[in-house]
Amino acid sequence: MFGALLLVVPPLCAKPTQTDAFQVLKAKADAGDAEAQRGVAEAYLLGELGVAKDEAEAFKWYHRAALQGDAVAEFNVGVCYDEARGVAKDEVEAVKWWREAAEQGNDGAQHNLGNCYHTGNGVEKNDTEAVKWYRKAAEQGNASAQYNMGVAYSHGEGAAKDEAQAVEWWRKAAEQGDGEAQWNLGVCYDQGVGVAKDMAEAVTWYRKAAEQNDAHAQYNLGLCYTRGEGVTKDGAEGATWLRKAADQNFAPAQLNVGFCYAKGAGVAKDDAEAAIWFRKAAEQGFANAEYNLGVCYQRGIGVTKDMEAAAKWYRKAADQGDPDAQSDLGVCYATGHGVTQDQALAVEWYQKAAQQNQANAQCNLGLCYCRGDGVAKDETAGAKWLQKAADQNVATAQLNLGFCYGNGGGVAKDVAEAARWFRKSAEQGFADAEYNLGVCYQRGVGVTEDPEEAARWFHKAADQNDADGQFKLGFCYANGQGVAKDEAAAVQWYRKAAEQNHANAQFNLGVSYLGGNGVAKDEAEAVRWYRKAAEQDFAQAQLGLGVCYLRGEGVPKDDAQAVEWLRKAAGQNLAEAEYDLGTCFRAGKGVAMDEARAAQWYREAAGQNYADAQFILGASYVNGEGVAKDYAEGYKWLLLAAGQGNAEAKKNVPLLEHVMTPEQAAEGKKMASDFRPPEAPPKP
Repeated sequence: MFGALLLVVPPLCAKPTQTDAFQVLKAKADAGDAEAQRGVAEAYLLGELGVAKDEAEAFKWYHRAALQGDAVAEFNVGVCYDEARGVAKDEVEAVKWWREAAEQGNDGAQHNLGNCYHTGNGVEKNDTEAVKWYRKAAEQGNASAQYNMGVAYSHGEGAAKDEAQAVEWWRKAAEQGDGEAQWNLGVCYDQGVGVAKDMAEAVTWYRKAAEQNDAHAQYNLGLCYTRGEGVTKDGAEGATWLRKAADQNFAPAQLNVGFCYAKGAGVAKDDAEAAIWFRKAAEQGFANAEYNLGVCYQRGIGVTKDMEAAAKWYRKAADQGDPDAQSDLGVCYATGHGVTQDQALAVEWYQKAAQQNQANAQCNLGLCYCRGDGVAKDETAGAKWLQKAADQNVATAQLNLGFCYGNGGGVAKDVAEAARWFRKSAEQGFADAEYNLGVCYQRGVGVTEDPEEAARWFHKAADQNDADGQFKLGFCYANGQGVAKDEAAAVQWYRKAAEQNHANAQFNLGVSYLGGNGVAKDEAEAVRWYRKAAEQDFAQAQLGLGVCYLRGEGVPKDDAQAVEWLRKAAGQNLAEAEYDLGTCFRAGKGVAMDEARAAQWYREAAGQNYADAQFILGASYVNGEGVAKDYAEGYKWLLLAAGQGNAEAKKNVPLLEHVMTPEQAAEGKKMASDFRPPEAPPKP
């Protein structure tokens, strides 16, 4: 009987463990094998082959291999000393070991030794020596060294500045995938530095770097898409790349993401989101973002309006030299918005910005000098700064420079030059300048008088809701100056200006209602508009309101009220009001009768060449009413009134000549001849 067969299975061989592999390697290392020593060092450095990570042990084994002249180990010993890995940091020792490796041709050591000479770490700074070692590494194909060679040629550090050479070295590194080199090569193509400008090629290199997550390149690629430079314009794609850079905390990208949200460019418009991104960049101290965040707070865009916060952010940007922020901070001090008002500080900030050629600051600084606000008045300096701003096409500066030439303020008076600057400003659509150019054409000041051209410019200003322009256009329609006469149109424009509280327009609208010119006659409405103008101290309206009270037109007759309003107008030297007030005193209307006071007011009006007052005053002297009788004085005033066509004076002159002496007549004639009326005010 056969016994059972036993299957003898040989024992399975144990699979070598990582510890075994390490022991084999260590045995070789202990025997002095430099490559094995380096392998043991790497195991300890990385915590591989079953050993715990131990940088001190790693350094020990690298050092053993390095002492045998192993170039890679020498390089790594240098790294350990430089980064304090397993040994105390010692930059001098790092340089020593990198030099050992570099002299054996180790490109990493050559590159690092170049860095040491460039920065002066562990060795005296020497850019020429740095370039020597960079070149050795670069010629071996070390991409980082090739990049640094590009930097050296671009900056002229350690080598003669040569942008074309910089491009070639960056290209070598870029073609090996170095992201910084790709970005720099893109910048060269973008700006045409060292190579012909080529935005499409710039985009190619920006994209390569951006896809490696280089924030600068992502930012530049985003700008290319938003502007359509080197690539088809695509706001959404631009915003995407800007956002990638912004998410890496790159402040310029955060600012531009803010602009995308503010403008709705490539993303849905969202002012609050814009302010968030401005803040992210501003909190990194990026001046342009600080300024724009200040603008948000000033205008209440995306945040609650807060002038103190606006001024705070303007100040941060201004302190970094941002000219726009300096200008706007000056405005804050000038107006007292967000800060204590201080005209001198306003001027200080305007000056800082103006010296950087910030046009609005130059304009405001010029106005400060012209007015003596925060600085000693100096119209010459004012005109100089206004000229600088005007040359940069700031409409407000052009207008005010026109005023300087028109008035001879800080420059020789030149009305033609004034009109030229008014025109420059007006052609930018600045309503105040359109109005003033219209006045030039209306009066023939600096240009040939042209009512049609005047009306055209008044219309432009009026269409922008400029009250002065609306009033002037109404005046043109009322009088048929430069346009067909149309009293209804005149009333329409007067009303627009009057509703903006333009006193002259309110008065003229009152006149239209009182006379039924262009509108149904309505004395009460006339009085309402007269009163609005009169309460603004407009003398003609005060006179008109006084007359309405005297006559009971639109209000109950009230002589006392009439005198009150006539007195206000007369106090502004309005001749007709002075005459009417004299009449009230002469007749005892609203005041006690007083011929002497009457004569005083008649004299005021007569002195302004008001003919009716001259006649009454002359008669007063002839009759001795309120004044001592004086034929010569009376004759003088009667002659002046008659000379202006006053019918009563014409009748009384020959009657007086029959009763006075030749001497009195001669004296009266001489006084009349010597009389010089005041210069007539300009037409409205």
